[in-house]
This record gives sequence, structure tokens and C-alpha cells, in this order.
Amino acid sequence: MAVQINGTSGISGVDGSASTPALQGSDSNTGISFGTDEVSINTGGTTRAKVDSSGRLGVGTTSPSSLLHLSGANTASRGQLSVAGASAGARTTFYQDSTFIGQVTGDTTNGIQVTTEPTYPLKLGTAGSTAIHIDTSQRVGIGVTPTYKFDIASSAANSYIGFHENTANTVDDNIFLWRMGANANSASATFVYCQTSTTQRIGLRGNGGIANYSANNVNLSDINVKKDISSADSTWDCLKDWEIVNFRYKDHPDDADLTMGVIAQQVAVNCPEVITVFQEAKEATDTEPAQEERLGVKEQQMMWMAIKALQEAQIRIETLETRLAALEGGN
Repeated sequence: MAVQINGTSGISGVDGSASTPALQGSDSNTGISFGTDEVSINTGGTTRAKVDSSGRLGVGTTSPSSLLHLSGANTASRGQLSVAGASAGARTTFYQDSTFIGQVTGDTTNGIQVTTEPTYPLKLGTAGSTAIHIDTSQRVGIGVTPTYKFDIASSAANSYIGFHENTANTVDDNIFLWRMGANANSASATFVYCQTSTTQRIGLRGNGGIANYSANNVNLSDINVKKDISSADSTWDCLKDWEIVNFRYKDHPDDADLTMGVIAQQVAVNCPEVITVFQEAKEATDTEPAQEERLGVKEQQMMWMAIKALQEAQIRIETLETRLAALEGGN
């Protein structure tokens, strides 16, 4: 196509407008127009991009407020910013002068990854403060500069660090899962460690025990929350059949301290009400091995049964003492 030079089309000496750009091709409403120290790119009679007198580039706006200002409706087919790359993944790189400070990359396999210069931690901020902080030791802090691998801080009163609600009442819904190796079966390994200042208050140990700072456990027992209250039946015959044994669990070392307790299957013969399923049987899956059913005992219920039996023993002892006193008095 031949270049035309006149006042209305092709290369011209006029500034032009969005509908009639100064620099255009065969389409008279598509091309480049000019203003005082500014350049606009127009298609279909509308300005799509503009470089203003301060060197700011606006895409989708004719009034850019930053060095790069993107504006437009986000739809399934068009976002405000799209970065496309080859098989290595799309990437956006940031520099401070000529110093690399960070890079955002992504692909269909790995998703989005953010990498930073070793001397620069990654910070995500809200309301002028750091909300999430990932430092150079790969520690993550939410609301705090991390000291441990994962730190969460909340200074607001009555606020939850974490909250989960299972509204579906799913049987297999595990709210938290901590898993350690078999060698962690000891009192020195802890799943949960709670402390005030430098003093441990409570801990959930690797061997399944709970360590408490003092004997101050509390269970709700108020009459206002109970119903169907009646005196318990005799537990005398039930308790006398319990066999108290010493044992070690199979995953304990042979030199571990002996534990005192009962065998659930033996207690179940006469006192099934204190037996519960500790672990349900499950078939093997692609990711998890099969597991057998394991029975447990309700030790707190057994404690109250023992106290009931002790009360019965006290009555029997007092009855015998009364009879003995009467016999001795008759002599």
C-alpha cells in the first residue's frame, strides 16, 4: 500500500483523535494519535493504550496513575494482566535498579511460584502491615516475623488462631493430623507443646500420654446439664473379675518401664459398657495400609465404677464392724 501524506489520513501533521488517528492504515478509525507530549493507540475508534507526558503507560485507561496502569473488566477470557510463556512457564521478574529482587513464575504442572533474592524475604501485606512473611530460612509467619517453621500470632482478645467446623458430620473428618515416625513413641517427643513464658503447661506426648502441669483437670459435672439421673447399679461383681496386669506395648523397647492396666477383651466379658472401639478396621488403599480393629477402655467410667465398689465395700465393712461389736458386747 502506498503511503499517503495529507491532512486526514496516513502520516500527517495533525494530532488526530481516537476516531481519526493521525497515523493509520486502510482502517480509518484504527491507528496512533498524538497530544501534547503524549501518544495514544486506538482501535475501532477507541483509545486502548496511552503514554502520557510523565511516561506513564495506561492500558484500558486514558489517565494512568502509575508507571504501568492496567484497567479493565475481569472475565473468564480476559483478565487485567496475562503473562504467557513457553514450556518453561510464564514469568514476571522484578528488579531494583539492576538488582534482581524477585520473580513470579507459573505453569500448568507447578502452579504459581514466587522466588526472591536470598537477602530479601517474601512479604504479603494488608492495611500497611505484613500479613504473611516467608523468611530466608523457609519459615512462615502469619501476623508475625517467624521464629519457628510456622508461626501464627493474634493479639486480639477472644480471637481464634484456627477454627474448623464440620457441618457435614462426616465420620472420617480429621480436623488435625500430626504424624511422626514409629521411633517418636516416647515421652520426650511431643505432638502438641503448650507453655507460658518458659514453663510447659500441657503437652500431648509421642507415646500417647498427656503431660499436665498439675492435677487440675476439670470435667463438666453440673446438675443443670444432666438428665435421666439415677443411682448406679452395683459394680461389685463386675470389678472383682477385672485382671490387673503389667505389660509393655509391642512398639515399646524391651527395657521400657512396665505399664499397669487391663486387657479390653477380658473386661468386655462382664463389663461391656466400658469398652469402646479405639481404632476401626479399614481395608488397604493406594496410599494407606490396612488396619485392624483395636479396642479401648473408658478409664474414667472405670474409675467411677471403682469408687462405687469402694462405697459398697465400706457398707459391708461397717455392717461387719457393727455385728462384731454386738458379738463382743454380748461376751
